Parts: sequence; C-alpha cells; structure tokens
Amino acid sequence: MAKKKKVPAASTLTARKTEAPLVIARPVEETPVIAPAPVAIDRHEIARLAFAKFAARGYAHGHAVADWLSAESELRALTN
Repeated sequence: MAKKKKVPAASTLTARKTEAPLVIARPVEETPVIAPAPVAIDRHEIARLAFAKFAARGYAHGHAVADWLSAESELRALTN
C-alpha cells in the first residue's frame, strides 16, 4: 500500500508571510502664499516718463529702449 502524503491544513496554504506595505509620508502642504496681483501700469504713463528722460538728455536719439525700461521700472517701484 502506498503512503499518503500529508496535506497541510487550508489555513497554512493560504497564509503567506508578507511584508507590511511601506508607508510613504507625504510632506505637509503649506498654505500657498498668494502674491498680490501686479498693478497694471498704463503704457501711456511709461511713455510720458520715457519721453521726459529723452527730453532731459537733450533729445539725443538712440536710447529709446533704455528710457522705456527705466521708466517702466521706476513706475513699478512706485506702485509696489
């Protein structure tokens, strides 16, 4: 007569040793800092100030972009 194999109980067949799932800690979300909306600077105001710089230099040509950017930065500094 052949030997019968011992069959383990059902609980040992289904029970598996598994590692606990990794817990990934998420960083605490900080409240976003909302920057104030930039104040719209009227391009006519920039043009007036740029022209004043042009006139102060004796109407010397060749500095239009520098005058415009300078006028724009001055007006932004005044509004902020």
